[in-house]
Amino acid sequence: MGLLQEVNYRFRKNEFIKSSVWIENSWHQIQPNMQSNYHYGGTQEIDNDNIRVWSEYSNNRHTIKFYGGAGYVHDMQVYDNNGLQKIGTDRIVSEVKAQHDISARIGYKVGAKYKYIVPNVYSYADSVIKKEEHLDIYLSSYYNISGVFRMTLNLRQMFVSNFKAPFTPSLGAEYSIRTNDESFLKLTSSISRSFRIPTFNDRYWGTQGNPNLKPESGYNFELGAWYSFDNGACRSNIKLNAFYMDVENWIEWRNFGVWQARNVLEVVSKGLEFQANTCFPMGEMEGNFILNYTWNPVETVKNKSETGIVNRQMNYVPKQMGNASFILKYNLWSFFADGGYTGFRYANDFGKKLKPYFLANCGVRYKLKYQKHNVDLMFSSNNILNTNYQNQEYYAMPGVSFRFSIKYDVNIVK
Repeated sequence: MGLLQEVNYRFRKNEFIKSSVWIENSWHQIQPNMQSNYHYGGTQEIDNDNIRVWSEYSNNRHTIKFYGGAGYVHDMQVYDNNGLQKIGTDRIVSEVKAQHDISARIGYKVGAKYKYIVPNVYSYADSVIKKEEHLDIYLSSYYNISGVFRMTLNLRQMFVSNFKAPFTPSLGAEYSIRTNDESFLKLTSSISRSFRIPTFNDRYWGTQGNPNLKPESGYNFELGAWYSFDNGACRSNIKLNAFYMDVENWIEWRNFGVWQARNVLEVVSKGLEFQANTCFPMGEMEGNFILNYTWNPVETVKNKSETGIVNRQMNYVPKQMGNASFILKYNLWSFFADGGYTGFRYANDFGKKLKPYFLANCGVRYKLKYQKHNVDLMFSSNNILNTNYQNQEYYAMPGVSFRFSIKYDVNIVK
């Protein structure tokens, strides 16, 4: 249950203040694995309290557009009603940025983001971590060299307590080709450097955290093509993207005699992503077909640990995933069906595999107007083939299930 309150004020056109307060409490049981459930039964509980406060000011009246915002975030989790096992953080966050379009061809955006983080976690010692500060400074610019060629440059420098973060730039290019009056083709490319600091848990969780962890650092490369077609009756978008990512000092939790986080790997992730979305008329009806496919080998190429594995797909990462869906619309009715395939995944270092699986869903939706209000009715059936599968080893997933929902929008504005 929760409460969201927004208060906004517009001084004049293109100048306003927005503010919001969000308070929420959530509770759920933790799904036990099959072995624990068989031998012991029972479940543990998680109780969460969250507070979000945010205010922002935007001024787009002048040549240089300005934005500034600040807020406070409180998260607290209690495990199994045990007040001694609290996991929480308090954060002060802020952001400022300015945007300026120098001409129709060139523009830039400059800004900064700041976080002040105070953890409150039962397994952290106060002498180890009391607070941490993050500051991001960035500059983003674009340049339209001609009507068909565009380049973007992003410069980013991060400052973190107790870490020396590298300079992380990125460069992108787009080239658009109008093939005829009904279609065009866009070619894209980018190169960037990535950086990720270890989480608090990676560094400070009891005796298992490792305060000497190095940040992950890598390079990303992408090439893509986007084809769009629209003749008024039929619309289609097709995207193909190839990517390559090399990450050093990959952080991994595994059993090194004790369960611990270490920098053990250099990981290479590469692959292809395909997306297609087509809308077409079918008499008085309209059909919409969507297809997605990902091929993603993720392998360790270097390992600093004697117990680690190399040149094999990483645990729990499928090499192949795909899904397709079809929506048929007729007046206020919509009929939909979708299916998704997930390839096999390794569950451990000894070569055990989780079986590939296919999930299928279907449903019907009806929208109607009642006076000035909108009513949305939906009935769906998930996993209609009652597939037996596991996302994680020894954790059961639901079989066939049904859902019925009613959404009612109240419109009292005349």
